[in-house]
Amino acid sequence: MATLKAPFNFVPLSDKVYFPAWADQISHDVPFSDGLSGELELTITAETPILVGAGPKEEQDGWKHVRFVHTPDGRPYIPGSTLKGAIRNVLEIMSCGKMSRFDNSRFSIRDLSKSNDGDFYRAKIKPGKIYCGWLWKEHDRYFLEDCGVPGRISVEHIDHKLGTRLEHFVKNGNFQKDLNRTAKAKYDLAKGIDLAAYRFSDDFNIPNNMKVGERKFKVFDDGGVPGTIVFTGQPGPRKPTTKNGKPSWTGKYFEFVFLDTNSEPIELDKWVVNDFLTVHKNSPDFKDFRKAQLNNGERIPVFFMRDNHGDVDAIGLSYMFRYPTFSSIADGIGKLHQDPTHLDLAECMFGYTTPSRSLKGRVQFSHAFAMGTPQPSKPLKMALATPNPSYYPLYLGDGYSWNSEDIKIAGRKRYPVRNRVGTNAGTDAMSNIIHPLEPGSVFKGKVRFHNLRRVELGALLAAITLLDNDKCRHNIGMGKPLGYGKVKISVAVSDELQTCQTDFVNLIERIQPGWCESATILELLAMAQGIPAGREQEFTYMQQDNTKHINHFKDGLAAYAQGGQLGRFTQIISGNVPHATSKGNAQTGKKRIDTARDLAIAAEALEKTEAKRDEILEQAQGLINQGRYSEAKTLLEKALKNFPGDDKVSVLLHDVNKAIEDLFVAIE
Repeated sequence: MATLKAPFNFVPLSDKVYFPAWADQISHDVPFSDGLSGELELTITAETPILVGAGPKEEQDGWKHVRFVHTPDGRPYIPGSTLKGAIRNVLEIMSCGKMSRFDNSRFSIRDLSKSNDGDFYRAKIKPGKIYCGWLWKEHDRYFLEDCGVPGRISVEHIDHKLGTRLEHFVKNGNFQKDLNRTAKAKYDLAKGIDLAAYRFSDDFNIPNNMKVGERKFKVFDDGGVPGTIVFTGQPGPRKPTTKNGKPSWTGKYFEFVFLDTNSEPIELDKWVVNDFLTVHKNSPDFKDFRKAQLNNGERIPVFFMRDNHGDVDAIGLSYMFRYPTFSSIADGIGKLHQDPTHLDLAECMFGYTTPSRSLKGRVQFSHAFAMGTPQPSKPLKMALATPNPSYYPLYLGDGYSWNSEDIKIAGRKRYPVRNRVGTNAGTDAMSNIIHPLEPGSVFKGKVRFHNLRRVELGALLAAITLLDNDKCRHNIGMGKPLGYGKVKISVAVSDELQTCQTDFVNLIERIQPGWCESATILELLAMAQGIPAGREQEFTYMQQDNTKHINHFKDGLAAYAQGGQLGRFTQIISGNVPHATSKGNAQTGKKRIDTARDLAIAAEALEKTEAKRDEILEQAQGLINQGRYSEAKTLLEKALKNFPGDDKVSVLLHDVNKAIEDLFVAIE
């Protein structure tokens, strides 16, 4: 059984999310009764080579080089944003914070193998259930013209009528090249030809061995129905073979005909469109061809399915299109960790910004500048891979896939600290020349805080010092999967400030009893202590070579189906990774859930509520400015019934009542 492994692991999400009660009282002008302001000086010491890169730039030797970010006079520094991101991530974990900052994606299935996914896909994508049509965009709205069941027409017919060389292409093209597998390659062969200038009728002369499923075959016919020839990709060559001892052919030979129907346009649910856009965002035909057409207001050909209610359920760029998985990343995180209506501790301290709401942070990190003259380490060629969360054995575990129900992601991804650096292999196209600084490089910077409550300052200290654990280290910069960027962050803390950290720990323990011994904290600190000596090879990327003789990802899927899994960091270290039971796929007829949609609807409702409240507050303030206190009081009392517990309404009503009392005192 193949071993699933990765240079990263996950800190499980906390069962509870802590929302500070004072979130609505935060102000930069009105201090808290226990509000503290000041600054902390940070000393950052690199214990392995470190590189905070300014981005790859091609140099005279033809390679892209990544050099340490530096001032105009050449002094290296760690940007404040880098430090802020590292500390905020730890603080979110320690404070039972939300996991609301992530790139949501829904993945897809296109699998015809004899597997659970293959069974699911074949049950969904059935001839007669797949329709075709034209998709277009008007501002932020998407519309679809339903053209019914797509027709098929052979490349031989197309060549004869249009003078193209499609048959030669599908039989002799080099489909090892990515470009030749795209639909655009065929459109290039038909460049200058109006593919919508023809009429079609049914073709009754198709051999029986071609009549698979419910295909509707077409021929050119000047007296037929107007339509458009539509090309899709070519997975491989058309070539002769044998089937049941008889000569046959394999490989795609037919293109599509979309007949004109002049049907009423259907406005699509934007969540169906979001699924289409995220599933196809890396598709060569979409990103290099169809996306630009769609954004330019052109109509693009698509295939689609309807659900049991007749609504459009899923869209794709080919007949056997990538069907969206039942669950998305947002579904695996859950609503509590993405609650748009409440602020967690990190948002209260570091601020946040949305299209309609924002809060300025009360914690600011300066750049940390190098002390003295740090020594450059030896430049080397490095390929830095980007993990793909679509590979569910690593990102979900416990037998779940992205097509399972009630999933829960493995947690927040982090790279375990390494005590020595390694190297990796990659193609020249994937590699850069990196220029790190030697271990022992020291940087100094400051953290300025304004009007933080004691527990907030305690949380900041806990995140910086990793709960005062002297064995723990942070990771900063590039090359974390290979051990680069292991740093010790030191901060001078007075006894008074130390009590703030104790206050924070006591607060979180009350909110989530057993927090100090929870899986969340244990995994965080274990990864911060690092990989034991001699175990580094257990925490490397899985490999796949161009010849496909080595494919750890395929082997890993097979192992996962048999109960193998990545396991938590502490389980790997102790050699105690449990086996899991496959949860399988969601039922084929069940409607996909969409946590992101539900949360967006909740956020939109909140914004409308707040906008209405602010309008009433503005009216009340206008009445107060005119001295019409009784009218303002009546308006605010009514508002408080509509917005019970709203602090802004309550505060202004209190001010009005106080003004009325003062007025009576003055009269007496």
